[in-house]
Amino acid sequence: YTPGPWTRTPNERNSMTRAAGIKAANGYYIAEALDLNRWDRDDEVEANARLIAAAPELLEACKLIAETWGNVDTLTEQEFEGFLKQASDEAEQQMWRKVRRAIRSATIDSL
Repeated sequence: YTPGPWTRTPNERNSMTRAAGIKAANGYYIAEALDLNRWDRDDEVEANARLIAAAPELLEACKLIAETWGNVDTLTEQEFEGFLKQASDEAEQQMWRKVRRAIRSATIDSL
């Protein structure tokens, strides 16, 4: 993926769409959050753009968490299930599942 940081550009309007762009550190546009259907969703378009722009930083945070606690993103399914048994409670297990899923969704072709 294009290295971060990514930043959100101001909301742009024209007669057909409302969009907020996302630029990479090199200044090139890499994505656009838009709404083609309704004109009353400025807040939603902006929120989507902020989330997209934060993606590289969020991925790096998840990787750091996984790496710090035993590289849970690289464990086999069987090893990961064994790792989960060491969790203190269901909330911790859920957190590890989400961290692992987020990393895999962003880095492994799951189509």
